[in-house]
Amino acid sequence: MLQFTLWGMDQYTFWGKFGYYATIVSVIFYYHSKSNAMGVLSRAIVFYTSKFNKILGTGAKIFLACFESYLAVRVMDMAIGNFNRSFGDFTGTGANYFGMLLTILFLWILLSLLLLVNPLKMLDISTMYLPFHLIFIKLSCFCTGCCHGIPWEHGLYNANPNYLGYQVPVQLIEAFWGLLIFVFFLWYRKRAKTGTMFPIYLILYSATRFISEFFRPEENVLGPLKMYHILCLVAIAYGAFHLAFLHYYGKTINETFDNLHRSLDDKFAQIEAQEQAKLLAEKEKERAERLARLEKAKAARAKAKKRKK
Repeated sequence: MLQFTLWGMDQYTFWGKFGYYATIVSVIFYYHSKSNAMGVLSRAIVFYTSKFNKILGTGAKIFLACFESYLAVRVMDMAIGNFNRSFGDFTGTGANYFGMLLTILFLWILLSLLLLVNPLKMLDISTMYLPFHLIFIKLSCFCTGCCHGIPWEHGLYNANPNYLGYQVPVQLIEAFWGLLIFVFFLWYRKRAKTGTMFPIYLILYSATRFISEFFRPEENVLGPLKMYHILCLVAIAYGAFHLAFLHYYGKTINETFDNLHRSLDDKFAQIEAQEQAKLLAEKEKERAERLARLEKAKAARAKAKKRKK
């Protein structure tokens, strides 16, 4: 195991904190590239702030994008904490990870509705970094010695006194799978249909965990299957149902929020057009008044010249 102490933190707390803050930074950058997914209220604030001052408006846009993305990551933190998996302590039963994912699904949708953000875009943005975060969960498990594999003489040594011995390093294997899923998402995110990232992650994670569960020492509950095997099968079934739901209703959800944002954009465009028209009218009025003054001055000079003659 990786044993060290840094800045007063043990190794598994360090990996937990590192993963948490790295996830925040990553989501902020991804959210910034998806600025069209900002909530209606945030877009309105940015618009009116930009009218007041262009630099201030740019700052407001960056701040609100960071704030909304931070909320998305805090939702992850809340969900994990509710299932005994805080970012600083990854101990607990493995079934909690599925509970965390389902809680995240509910809280993300609730948060997106409160912010008037397309919930499918919110799920895509935040799910993008779930496998990235999973890597640090598994590194924390490896450092702690929990969630270990079956005894294997060619495996890695587990110094945890409760699980002492050479074991299959399933934590590192799952961390590697998390990295592969993350790399896949980096390639797939621009090709994915809106809203499909979460169910695809659920299916990919469950499929890989289903395999690795054969190398864990937990007792079988149904033939060769352990409890986590059953949870993986249920999660895969739900992921397939989620994709089927998006196939039939995803377009309607996207159109609803697109129309909401389009109506807001039309209102902003109308405000811009009215202000432009007002500005043009004022310029035209000033031009007419200037021409009138010139004509009046010209007439006065002509009149004065006529009197001299």
